Amino acid sequence: MPRHPAGQSEMQRAGKPHLAPLSSLAARLSASHAHITRIAHLTFRASVTTTSTMLKLFTSILVASSALLISRASAQTTYGIGVPNNVTSLQGTWSTGAGHVLTGLNFYDPVNNSFIYPATAGQSYSFTDDGYWEQALYLYNTNPAKPNCVSAQLIWQHGTYILNSNNTLTLNIFKGDGRQQVSDRCAEKSNYVQSYDQVENMNGFVIHLDTHFNSPAYALQLYRFDGSLAPLMYQVFNPPQMLPTQPLHEEIIGELNSS
Repeated sequence: MPRHPAGQSEMQRAGKPHLAPLSSLAARLSASHAHITRIAHLTFRASVTTTSTMLKLFTSILVASSALLISRASAQTTYGIGVPNNVTSLQGTWSTGAGHVLTGLNFYDPVNNSFIYPATAGQSYSFTDDGYWEQALYLYNTNPAKPNCVSAQLIWQHGTYILNSNNTLTLNIFKGDGRQQVSDRCAEKSNYVQSYDQVENMNGFVIHLDTHFNSPAYALQLYRFDGSLAPLMYQVFNPPQMLPTQPLHEEIIGELNSS
């Protein structure tokens, strides 16, 4: 039986455990720490890059949306009422109601400088595709202060029109050609023909297919300069019924040649 020196424990007798040098252990710990730090740094950079990319994308979407909203707001502000792709062109003679008021020789006679009273009041406009227009209006005007003093007004004029790119209409006149006749039972002087020149601006128009007196008909909705509705008109003739599309009266020394 082997003998062991006195005072040695069992562990000492079993042999001393192998311990790595401290310098080697410190180097391994330092390398692990550097690796973890690098991973964390890369992860942080990737996170920052992703966040930055998302912010840039969000900013681009926000800018694009804002531009679209501004564009739509601008279009709503500047664009006339209606759409340019109406179901038919403006060409034709259009009239309100029963169609008793119509442009042409049956409303105003330029040779005699006189009006022919229609059966009922109403309005009529005619247009050609090459830029001419004509107007015939037969209106009643009331006086709230004097209910018995009802006046009738007949207006005729014509000229050229411009269909602007925003669907608005500019109705220019042949200066010196327009006429009106006012009949007022309460006025001292009444029922005479005088000059009338008034450029009209329409804030847009819409043409749609409708039913008029149980028959299909094109309907024209004009919008006045302030956006209010003009009376709905229906197409009566196409080609239109109009007086010659040229100046019919002379202008003398800057004054209109009216009766």
